[in-house]
Amino acid sequence: MRPRSFERGKDYFRKQQADAVIEASADEIDLVLKTKVVIEADADGANAAVAKSRKATADEMRRQDAIVEICATYDNPKVTIKNVKQLLSVIAIEAGWDTNRTELEALRAARPAAPAIHVTGRSQTQTIEAVSAGLMMRCGVDVESAHFRGFASIEAGVPEWLNAEVNNEKFQRTAEAGRQFRHSHVMDILATLAEIESGTRPHGKAAILEAAFSTNAIATVFGSTVGARMLMGFREANDTTAGWTTSGTVPDFEEHGRHGIDQLESLDHLPAGGEAGHAKRTAWKEIQSAARYAKQFQLDEQDLIGDRLGLLNSTPLKMGQAAGRMRPDLVYGLMLANPTMARTTRAAFHTTDGTLLTAGALAGPTLSTAIASLMKQQDNGATLNLQPTHLVVGAELADTAIQLTGSVLLSNDSGKGAQNPIARYGMTVVADARVSNGVVHPKTKVLQSGSATAWFLASTDGETIEVVTVEGTGAVPVVMVTNLRGVGKYGLQMEVKYDIGANFNENRTFRKNNGA
Repeated sequence: MRPRSFERGKDYFRKQQADAVIEASADEIDLVLKTKVVIEADADGANAAVAKSRKATADEMRRQDAIVEICATYDNPKVTIKNVKQLLSVIAIEAGWDTNRTELEALRAARPAAPAIHVTGRSQTQTIEAVSAGLMMRCGVDVESAHFRGFASIEAGVPEWLNAEVNNEKFQRTAEAGRQFRHSHVMDILATLAEIESGTRPHGKAAILEAAFSTNAIATVFGSTVGARMLMGFREANDTTAGWTTSGTVPDFEEHGRHGIDQLESLDHLPAGGEAGHAKRTAWKEIQSAARYAKQFQLDEQDLIGDRLGLLNSTPLKMGQAAGRMRPDLVYGLMLANPTMARTTRAAFHTTDGTLLTAGALAGPTLSTAIASLMKQQDNGATLNLQPTHLVVGAELADTAIQLTGSVLLSNDSGKGAQNPIARYGMTVVADARVSNGVVHPKTKVLQSGSATAWFLASTDGETIEVVTVEGTGAVPVVMVTNLRGVGKYGLQMEVKYDIGANFNENRTFRKNNGA
């Protein structure tokens, strides 16, 4: 048996050992806590650094996007650095420019450059294109007009140099060389053409006429001038049919059907392993076709000798304006003629189809009735919910239509409220005097009577009236020039041709009210 003192010593040793373990554990816990704090602090610092990096990246992306947007506003100008043209946007991004610096430099770069200094030898200034440019200037053609730019202008036969941008070197060189001819007598122009083509300049009226009309250049130069002047008149014409009619093309002058697809009330439920049903093509088709409309005039020997180039100023311009009136004439003439639809064999505006409403003066209640009728239009059981987009009226109803569709508030409303509910549709008012005066159809020459009280409601949520032109014409008139030397005289015959047609593709997107 061990002595009691030994047991007490053993207990003391055990207590000391336990205290040491406890102290060690406390130290370890403290170390763990301190380590955790350090790790969390490091994590917070890392997160802050990451956040800062991300913000810097986002700010840089915003700067680059802003630079690209600014340069796009100025048509993406280029600058020359070390004889190499580069996009200004690339330079700005690479150089770290801010938006203010970019805006300033883009504005400077987009300014029209001063005319370049070109070689002034005869080989550079005495060209067919230079003579053509000078003749255009003399006949009132603004060669810098935007009317001559774009793909449609190329299809219309606009010369390559005239279709180029104003700052383009070829355009500047040709226009600069052409200025020497802008005040020249037509006989001097003819003599220059003959010299360019043959290398010898003729003298005397008879010799000049013979030499000039023996070349192909005369038709090219005068044709370009007539075409440019005509295109100016065409593009400046007031066409009120844009936005609520559509444009298309046909390959020739034959009749071409526009088939439709029956409207679907809904898609069919398709069970597993099933097969979707087929949409049905309509049995009916509306017909589209183009017809040719043309006018011609001549410049004869007396006009040329007498320097009567005023004919090349006014006549092609008036022809272009007449061609520009063709589209609205056809569209409004069609609406007033109320043709038969292939789908129903009834008139486009007919009470049976709900497209012809009970006659009533254009006012809030009658317009609301027309809107409701349009929205409730159905096709094969499907509710189309067509939204009104255009209100078409004659000259007499223009102000009334604007007030009805644009006024926010109404007065004298008999207690129904002052807000104008019709304004929420945002309809566009189309006012054209053809609705009032009537239209002589360009093809039949029959007058389609107009009305001072009639009005139409249209929705572009579906098909409406399609205006077609023949493919390859650029949807603009074209000019044909014939040298009359072949028929025994000195002169030029200029013919303007326009291939166009119009018809309803769909009538249920319209409502007509004859008014009162």
